[in-house]
Amino acid sequence: MDKSIKTPSNPYIRAVEPNDFAFIQSLASEFPSFTVPSEYLLWFLTRFHPEYCRVIEQGSRGLKAYMLAMPTSEPRSGIAVWQVAATRPHQAFAL
Repeated sequence: MDKSIKTPSNPYIRAVEPNDFAFIQSLASEFPSFTVPSEYLLWFLTRFHPEYCRVIEQGSRGLKAYMLAMPTSEPRSGIAVWQVAATRPHQAFAL
């Protein structure tokens, strides 16, 4: 289930890869309320829950956003979103 999704404005939503870890850590560090995930935690999430950990990549402009999440055991069809963050032209924002 490692498919990229093409959206109308040309970015791709895809699974997080190890070379994305520095981007995630850098963006997370811009938010005082975020914990900067370690490389081990990023590896763990992307190894065992790749379908829930995604980045948005916009061609030559590079990575623009990420989401780190995992499935829940109760409810069975639930998802626990840990972090969602994105860049803007002049500042970053998070949910």
